[in-house]
Amino acid sequence: MEGEAGARSRPGRIEGRRLNASLERRVLRHVRDRVVLHPGERVLAAVSGGPDSTALLLILSRLAPTLDLTLTAAHFDHGLRGRLAARRERAYVEALCHRLGVPLQVGAGDTRAQARTRGLSREEAARELRYAFLAEASAAAGCTVVTTGHTADDQVETVLLHIIRGSGLGGLAGMAARASWPLTGGEGLDVGRPLLCLRHQETAHYCQEEGLEPVVDPTNVSHAFLRNRVRLELLPLLRQYNPRIDSALLRLAEAAGADLTALEGMAGDVLSPGGGGQAVVLSRRRLAALPEGLRRHALRLAVRRLLGDLRDLHGEHIDALLAGLGRGVGYHLDLPRGLRFDVGYEEATLALEEGEAAACRPAPSSVSQTVPPEAPLTAPGVTSWGPWLVEAELGPADGGPPAVDPWQAWLDADAAGEDLRVRSWRPGDRFRPLGLGGEKKLQDFFVDARIPRAQRDGVPLVCGKPGIVWVVGHRIDERARVTEATRRVLRLRFRRAN
Repeated sequence: MEGEAGARSRPGRIEGRRLNASLERRVLRHVRDRVVLHPGERVLAAVSGGPDSTALLLILSRLAPTLDLTLTAAHFDHGLRGRLAARRERAYVEALCHRLGVPLQVGAGDTRAQARTRGLSREEAARELRYAFLAEASAAAGCTVVTTGHTADDQVETVLLHIIRGSGLGGLAGMAARASWPLTGGEGLDVGRPLLCLRHQETAHYCQEEGLEPVVDPTNVSHAFLRNRVRLELLPLLRQYNPRIDSALLRLAEAAGADLTALEGMAGDVLSPGGGGQAVVLSRRRLAALPEGLRRHALRLAVRRLLGDLRDLHGEHIDALLAGLGRGVGYHLDLPRGLRFDVGYEEATLALEEGEAAACRPAPSSVSQTVPPEAPLTAPGVTSWGPWLVEAELGPADGGPPAVDPWQAWLDADAAGEDLRVRSWRPGDRFRPLGLGGEKKLQDFFVDARIPRAQRDGVPLVCGKPGIVWVVGHRIDERARVTEATRRVLRLRFRRAN
């Protein structure tokens, strides 16, 4: 009888493995299409022990050979569950990591004390402690990205929360597949979300088919947390009006993200760096020519370039900046986090007060003491050039570009050519800045962009078949742009090596 029962159950197990393999392929496509992870990257997986993070760790461990990933796990105790529950969660994660052969880092914090000290809600305090720990664990393991188990269900809840609180396009776009997470008093942490293409029900079923019993967190059903009330009360009510409200909100996030990328690309054209990365110069004339919505995007983008995020900067601050642009010469405005705004004749300057810049992320345009020699750029792969690491990936021309980031570029791989190099500028260099409609001396471009002479040697140039294809941090070359005829896309990202 036992043999017969085993024979009867086997097809179900085989079918379950097929479904899980199909799910893993979906995650792989999502990771590649959205550039969530780079080949050869060192990845830290945040694992709480629930179904989503359990599925994350298991799926990444199976995709690691294909993507050439080096995987480490991290587990954090928020001090909210009691010692017995916390030990049970940690033991589960330790056993899973041991089974998969994945190194594990653990940490703990006092969320209640953090909430009292910082004047935060319990949710905010837990998140602050968790990401501070993940940043430390990531640095200790030499990882370049932290991955979380956020799913499409989390995206739906996030978009609704942003709508409830009042949000612009950035909030409607929800969570990006990969983005920088702002840290208090430090550089942003790269966070990737490989499971945004899955639903929570799928991760739970995936774990079940793998014979795993993830830890159930009772706080997920507590009505004390706003996110839980959205999940347990608001969403079921909305589904009575539209049974497909989840899909509708996911489409809204996709559309808002695409619009935000396009708008910020246009808004960024009116910004020029200044002051060694501690200031952004805005052309009053060019700003005035933009619709008000684009002016707002330009101002938000200027703040993000200086601070890395928009924490503590709200709608009323953007309103004050807009009003200030129409004031007379000499108008001055002080803003949170050490920002000051000054209006000149033709330009306005948004700058960091001296002493505040050190608390913000390093400016990629800072001066390089020694000019590195020219180096071949490996694509796909990672290239070291002076203080920079250059991550390059080749892929099909399907899908939109990532969120606007001056240190990332998408180029036509065939137009750029295979003989790629990275170097500093040389007298006589010329290129065709995208949108200019003609050729320009690089020296003149630097002057127009207000890049001080002492900093120009530190601006990396990516060179290829037509010559300079990207002045990093500033502009790509017209000939290397992605068009409808593009067959392969070269994705480049510059980041500080330390």
